Amino acid sequence: MPPEVKKIISIIKTLTLPNGALALERSRGNLKPFNIFSDLGDFLPFLLYFGEEEFIEKQIELLKEELGPDKILISQFPTMGMSGLAKTYEYTDLLLGLTDWHLFKKDDDSRELLLDVADKAIDMFCLDGTPRSFYRYFKIPVTDTRDGTLIECFVDIARATGENKYADIANNIYRRLFNNTHYEKYGLLPAFFTYKPLTFFLGGEFKKTAVFKNNTNTIFALQALYRFNGDNEIKERIFKMISKLYFSDYKESLTPSFGVLDLLCDNHMLFKRDQDLSFAKEIASYWLKFQGKTGLLPLYPSGKESFIDSETDMSIALKKLYEITSDNKYKTASDLIFDGFVKHHGKFDYPLSVNVDTGELVNDTQRTKFLALALKLFLEGDAYENWGILRDR
Repeated sequence: MPPEVKKIISIIKTLTLPNGALALERSRGNLKPFNIFSDLGDFLPFLLYFGEEEFIEKQIELLKEELGPDKILISQFPTMGMSGLAKTYEYTDLLLGLTDWHLFKKDDDSRELLLDVADKAIDMFCLDGTPRSFYRYFKIPVTDTRDGTLIECFVDIARATGENKYADIANNIYRRLFNNTHYEKYGLLPAFFTYKPLTFFLGGEFKKTAVFKNNTNTIFALQALYRFNGDNEIKERIFKMISKLYFSDYKESLTPSFGVLDLLCDNHMLFKRDQDLSFAKEIASYWLKFQGKTGLLPLYPSGKESFIDSETDMSIALKKLYEITSDNKYKTASDLIFDGFVKHHGKFDYPLSVNVDTGELVNDTQRTKFLALALKLFLEGDAYENWGILRDR
């Protein structure tokens, strides 16, 4: 195991609450009193990869306690002014993590836990009917379009368990998600949608097109569904949505940009479309102009502040682009990000941000899931050899 991996894992293990559950983050030496069970898929695969089965076993036992007998994960954070909600978006990484846990353990206990939580989610969020993204005693009639990720979750569950009913759930979410006037008008999903009379009371988020997560993750999910069933209608929808992304502002921030770049690389690998590769190169060329003296990229073109998670994901996206094109400039750029990441983020035990030119500390917050996700950079083999574990959702 590389020494830097040992270091990152040892830091992660200091970011635990009194009961042993991983904490959200530490800032200025103080742990935030929130667990990260809703981010299970962001830490479980990577800690398992590097041999931390015993530690993950403990997290799973603590998760079971958190879920309680009803197998419900209640959010620790309010939405729309309401606390005590169960949210579909928090179930995406939960289900991805539980699926990976079952694939690792291959036993009855892990299968039962996965299916219990999945079945509860189906019932609670009405995923076999008209999906609802929030639950508190009743199903709240609002759809968060990041639910597109659930399509991929249930495809994965169907593959992992051999239970085709979960593929039917994935298909139902797919059909229902695109049944809204915003998509029909603009070709991309809004951040949220609901019954028209409610939009007046619930605000402008229902009119916004949210490219990152809401649309990129949904397209990733449609790719997964297409791989599963080969439906040409899904393929055509993917192409139409990507054509709309060509007009999105990828120059505003690194975070949505790496997501679109990553998506385009995967779409090229799946369908071999030249236009996807051309747009991917355009995005990469734009951002590499801002690569700092440390090798790191700024979060914003006009800024000098890195962002730990985007450094990880941009490095991987550039590796994918290199593997597709064999153009060494993308490998060189990816390697420079990695080197700068280890040297400068690593110097301060992997904080949120440093200066991309000087390496000076900007924000000392250590967010646990970002440290775990950084372990992606140390996996053996090529990016596309590790495609499954490297998926950013």
